[in-house]
Amino acid sequence: MIFCAGFAVVSQTSWYTLRQKAAWRERIHNNLGLDVVFDSIEFPTPNRFRIKEFMCIHPETQQPILFSPSVQGEMTSKGWSLELATAELVSSQTNLAATIVHDSFLCRPHNAVPILKLSIGSLSVRSPATEPRGDVQTSVWPKLEEIVVEYLPSLDRSELKLQFAIGPGKQSPAKVHVRRNHFAANPRTDWAIKTQETSIPCEPLIEWVPALGYLGPRAAFRGTADFWQDTRDWGCEIEGELDRARWESLTTSLGSPMRGEARIGIRKSRIVNGHIQYASGRLEAAESVDGVWLQRILSEFKWTPQEDVRKLTNGQYPVAGLALNFDLNDQGLWWGGQGDEVTSGDQRYRILATVNNLLVATNSQTPRIALHQIGACIANSHVNASPEVMARCQTAIAAILPVPQQYPRLSEASVGRNPR
Repeated sequence: MIFCAGFAVVSQTSWYTLRQKAAWRERIHNNLGLDVVFDSIEFPTPNRFRIKEFMCIHPETQQPILFSPSVQGEMTSKGWSLELATAELVSSQTNLAATIVHDSFLCRPHNAVPILKLSIGSLSVRSPATEPRGDVQTSVWPKLEEIVVEYLPSLDRSELKLQFAIGPGKQSPAKVHVRRNHFAANPRTDWAIKTQETSIPCEPLIEWVPALGYLGPRAAFRGTADFWQDTRDWGCEIEGELDRARWESLTTSLGSPMRGEARIGIRKSRIVNGHIQYASGRLEAAESVDGVWLQRILSEFKWTPQEDVRKLTNGQYPVAGLALNFDLNDQGLWWGGQGDEVTSGDQRYRILATVNNLLVATNSQTPRIALHQIGACIANSHVNASPEVMARCQTAIAAILPVPQQYPRLSEASVGRNPR
């Protein structure tokens, strides 16, 4: 009782406040490599503190990175817990923030008393950095709600567990589990992502995964994704659905012959060092398609021949009911329509779509296309392309396709292991 009373008196003095502010700035700088400023720090009890107007600043550029009007914390023998009602992250500093999390937490073997838990009620990403706080500025990042981060370090492995929601609502939060194994010979990081009922926008992640730019500005992913990376290789396994992708972006390399929103269902896929090992799923929905491109693609892939298809000219034609299954592996590519079955002569077909009152269908017994033929077929369908452009398109497609079973890449001899 006497100790608490004495602490309450001392903690209110200006000498104690200035000393604690300096000590906390030095402590955060030593742990994160960042400068911090704040208006005041209070200690309601010896193991609890409250910081007002807290801001993290880059030590070289003095640019703000993160701001929170209030930070409350508790210190125990097991670690610290921090609570921020609201916070703002500057969009131009998101890459730096990710680097800090990776280098200062995940890649730092230790068993000291850490910050075990961080809670943020609402996190906004504002842009540009020169704008004053509170203005309308959300950039491409959505507002993240109900963020909870748990940090579990050790000398052998460090872990971060994150969950968050996007926007108001009662949907199940997305969960991310990151593990960093501190193997001296070959450190490795594993990411396990489960979005549950939360759809994750793809555009904010383009800086780290440029290929997501081909999906369009409103594309979102819902499902599971497992990523891994060590000093030699990287890979991922994905299962879920990409919604609100744009056909114009997906078919940019072909001259954007298709328009409208697309849904991509991914039943199973695996990518290692930039090469697809296998992928299966479905493509759905489109608003219109270029007539000349449709003629070429029907010819290249031998879809149902239609006399009236020859009447299609250069121009956009409406599409109804597009649905295509696909299965790609080291033996080649197979596809098939998801629509009703129809009979033409002695052949049976699955309806793929309706274009200009024509039924476009795929043979129910469509054989697999050899891998070396896929790039050529797609490149040859390019609208108004020169031979040089078609060659570049074919090369780009071939670079990401699976390696034929009889021709394994020597560099992939070590990546056949289970990425988990």
